[in-house]
Amino acid sequence: MFRFIRLISLFAAFAFSVNADDDRKFESDIIVGKLFSFPSEILKAPQQYRVILPDGYGRNPTERYNVIYVLDGTPPLTRVAHTTMNANYGWGSLVPESIIIGVPSNNRIRDYTPVHSTLGPEGEEAKWLADSGGGEIYRNFLREEFFPHIEKLYRTNGHRTVIGHSLSGLFALSDLLSNDRLFQSYVAIDPSLWFADSDITKKIAELPDGGLSFAGSLYMSDALKGLRSSGTIPNDRIPRKKKLYSDFFDLIQQKKTEKLSAKIQHFDDETHGSVVLISSHEGLRHSFSGFTPPDTKLVAGNPSLIKDHYIAFSERAGATFLPGGREVFFAATYARSQKMNDNALALFQLNAENYPKSTSAWRPLAKQYELMGKKGEALEAYLHLLELAPDNQEAKAKVDLLSK
Repeated sequence: MFRFIRLISLFAAFAFSVNADDDRKFESDIIVGKLFSFPSEILKAPQQYRVILPDGYGRNPTERYNVIYVLDGTPPLTRVAHTTMNANYGWGSLVPESIIIGVPSNNRIRDYTPVHSTLGPEGEEAKWLADSGGGEIYRNFLREEFFPHIEKLYRTNGHRTVIGHSLSGLFALSDLLSNDRLFQSYVAIDPSLWFADSDITKKIAELPDGGLSFAGSLYMSDALKGLRSSGTIPNDRIPRKKKLYSDFFDLIQQKKTEKLSAKIQHFDDETHGSVVLISSHEGLRHSFSGFTPPDTKLVAGNPSLIKDHYIAFSERAGATFLPGGREVFFAATYARSQKMNDNALALFQLNAENYPKSTSAWRPLAKQYELMGKKGEALEAYLHLLELAPDNQEAKAKVDLLSK
């Protein structure tokens, strides 16, 4: 008994010494996103979803954002999309800041399969597919319930990207081939093209040439190393799988028009699980190819560059993307610092035109009018600023001064 008590005492002393040496100060928890649920009448069950807002969402209360929907939206998969977006956003952004929505299915066999089939990957009878065939009901849920729910709560710009892996990649491709597509951009990661004896390949073969005529993008990938991290697939299956994906993509190329940008990548050294990370990166890069805004100094010297750039990108993307308020502001302030006041004014005016309810757009515009001696325009801008922010003391003082 004495030895036991002494052992406990020594353990406590050791624990105390470890804690005593730990001079860290706790600051706060790091929370990535939020988890919500709401009742679905169509699915007859609550639907959970995860939301990760872009860093600029709170700073820029009038800007709208495209949404990246991650099917099979578990925390790791949702964070992969968020990390990929952040890695490519910043100075010289390759992708836009985006709202990330992770949507886990309550029954992925049911929800992600377009038809009922119990044929497995090798044509064998697969009892685990017994619930298959609810894809169209799930599409109705997204269209009629979920998207309106999200677009009511968050500032979206109408552009939707879907990331799907395996069966949810099949779901993404099924939507691509439908007459009432839910998305403009598709990232299908190692999709289950084998499902129902490759029924989806037969579906695309039935489309007329040019049948995929819409502005948007498709990225596909396949993993050829194996289905398990430590295993491999039979040697004879590897070329068959690669041919299945290649044949499907060849049909995509045959059926699409130039409006749809399509790309496929075969990964010999990735498994069905590991391919998700690299494909998410490559897929989002492809989805937003051509997004990178022109250089700030070039825009300062030629304000029409940025407007024309976003018009052209919006036409390719299939939805309206506006120049970011901050990037236009930086170009405008640089133009002003270089005594290019007319260019600075044009850029501040562009921000006010794009974000008419933003005090961050109207305040610098009013100041630029004032700097250039345009007293009447400055007064009107400060009056508009007061409508947006009635307690703005600076705007009140400027209105009193300019009204005399």
